[in-house]
Amino acid sequence: MIKEFLEIGQIVSTHGIKGEVRLNPWCDSPEFVKKFKTLYRDEKGNNSSKIVSCRPHGNVAVLKIEGVDTVEDAQKLRNTILYMKRSDINLPEGKWFVSELIGCSVLDYDDNNICYGKIKDIESYTANDVWYIETPDGKEVLIPAIKDVVIKCDPKEFMYISTKPIHPSQRIIPDKPNHIKLKVQENYELYQWLLFYGDKIEVVSPQSVRNKFRSVLQRMVSKYNDK
Repeated sequence: MIKEFLEIGQIVSTHGIKGEVRLNPWCDSPEFVKKFKTLYRDEKGNNSSKIVSCRPHGNVAVLKIEGVDTVEDAQKLRNTILYMKRSDINLPEGKWFVSELIGCSVLDYDDNNICYGKIKDIESYTANDVWYIETPDGKEVLIPAIKDVVIKCDPKEFMYISTKPIHPSQRIIPDKPNHIKLKVQENYELYQWLLFYGDKIEVVSPQSVRNKFRSVLQRMVSKYNDK
């Protein structure tokens, strides 16, 4: 369910002597909080606060709120939950806030008539997010949320790879000649496979895999730069 006001974090302490407060962000990072000029002190948006300044400080965001000018004023806000207005931010296509995914049905990719359950919770880990799914019979199932890795192959290599899949999740992309997609984690095994095929393939997306693979290749090339 899409809510107009979403929790962005909680004020945990004061900072300095000029009325600044420390916000423990419940979003991706303290940097995200900098996008907002106004935050709210209730989930209905009735009590707005103008953000004079915001800066990351380790794992927290240090806020200067208009009208809060002393340590005593700041202390009164301790444990206050701040909310952001959903319409104040434009997420990239395909991106959603976690709270908007809770309660959504999880359907089979190939057959939308098959429902595995509903999203109960989401945990973020280094490799990927993990969805906690409550099945129709009340059981809990964990599903890793993994992005498709899209790869463009040389025509001859494509013929070989299409008949000998490198992973059970491999699928041919019908509207893109010589393209395949994989549902795999970004780990050592993936980059090992990419190196095996060398210049006969190109990672199209996601950008994180392109960037990582480019970095790997640059380090390899640097080892062969004869002085």
